[in-house]
Amino acid sequence: MHGLVVVIILIWLLRGSSGAPRLVAGILKFSLLAIATPFAVLAGYAGAVLWLMAIVLFWGTTPLLDWVVVPLRMPRVAYWVVKIGQPLSFVGASSAGGVIYSTLAAARSRSPLRSVEWLREKLNAASSQRGESVVAAGLLAGLRGERHRERCLLLVADALPAELTSRKGRRIARDWLIADAARVGNWRDVVRLGRRKRANLRWSYAMARIGQRLLGDKDAPAGWLLCLCWVLAPRRRATLPLLRRALAARVPSEQPASQRAATELPHALADLAQALGHKQTTVGAALLQSVGAVNNVLDDPAVRTHIRERLTGLGARGNVETIIAGARQRLVNVLIPVLEDVPDLAPANGGEPIVDAAVARVRTQLFADIETQCKDYRGRTKSKSALDRLTEWELWAVTRNSADRLLRLDPASERAVFETMWPVCNNFAVLQHNECHRLTFAYEIYSWLHRHAHSAPSALQLLAGNMRSARREETPTNRLRSLWRRSKK
Repeated sequence: MHGLVVVIILIWLLRGSSGAPRLVAGILKFSLLAIATPFAVLAGYAGAVLWLMAIVLFWGTTPLLDWVVVPLRMPRVAYWVVKIGQPLSFVGASSAGGVIYSTLAAARSRSPLRSVEWLREKLNAASSQRGESVVAAGLLAGLRGERHRERCLLLVADALPAELTSRKGRRIARDWLIADAARVGNWRDVVRLGRRKRANLRWSYAMARIGQRLLGDKDAPAGWLLCLCWVLAPRRRATLPLLRRALAARVPSEQPASQRAATELPHALADLAQALGHKQTTVGAALLQSVGAVNNVLDDPAVRTHIRERLTGLGARGNVETIIAGARQRLVNVLIPVLEDVPDLAPANGGEPIVDAAVARVRTQLFADIETQCKDYRGRTKSKSALDRLTEWELWAVTRNSADRLLRLDPASERAVFETMWPVCNNFAVLQHNECHRLTFAYEIYSWLHRHAHSAPSALQLLAGNMRSARREETPTNRLRSLWRRSKK
């Protein structure tokens, strides 16, 4: 009877995305401690100490890591604690979990690069291919100082389905993405990441609601609801200043009316500088208005006369048209990095020549990046050559990020992007699936292509079949069968 009660409690505690593996691991841990208890009693004081250490290691692994090992900056100890303790949040992916905690510990040390190669070897040698490995790869990239690659990998990890990544791994990835976006004031990304329809997490959801208030969103929550979200989320002390800012922000109905466009060049440039300084919270229409005001002022006859007089007074060479064309080109160059960072700022309908020129330049660069990687995939598919697992994840994450930014910048280019990537990336994913047995990696490529295959029904059907095959083979039972077949070969 007592055993049945224990099993029921374990089933309730271990419910979640990992399902049966977590339940089996929990029962095994409980059984080992139950078997060891009589021997610990017979061994006296020393046995009691060892038994207590085993309880802490097996059932208190996560608090031990979060409160002791990581703050003390012990990356190798963190790795082996996860490998031995087998925390339930990383069942079936203990090597990746160990690398995650080791990276968190190494990031606090004075020389974080000393552990990078050792952790990379451990992660490449791991048998798990689940989303936790992608999280670990992203944190390792950040440890090397490659923040863009880190962000790309964590975006991929956050988008994987619940069956292919644990809730703990998703929380680590999404919390980093939310914190990084909030650090630079990119509240649009905070809201987009924190308010996903699936796998809502308390802290990221609370940050998204705060971001809505700071953006002046019409769907922003009331003050009492925002305070409730903050109370229910962790890290309340760190986010208290943001909560106060959000509560002090005007609701949409109280937002001031848009000002008239400046008619003098200094005022127009000042308005543009202000819009660029708040680019993360400026809507596309406001940025378009500021750029359009500068462009219109440059066409003002009085401005042209003033430029001509200055050229004559200074004895400089050139003409008015060259000066104005150069000014417009500099405006385009200023807008390019802004649109690369926040592609949502691009207006949907266009109409402003300077903004359209900047959008075209960014679109061309992103297309070139995608085509370059597709060319590499085509050649390696033909030669049936594959890089190590981490490098493949990094290359795909950067390529996918370029494609996602391009689609946010210009949604009308979805068909062109899909037609460029679909045959090449699908064939490369099939190679990874059949020859390298990297099922999660292949599934990620299939699923991204499937989301953008609306214009090709035949491709949609083929990709759906490939997704089902990769997902079915990635289940624990089929994975064990696959490993057994490969070991017999």
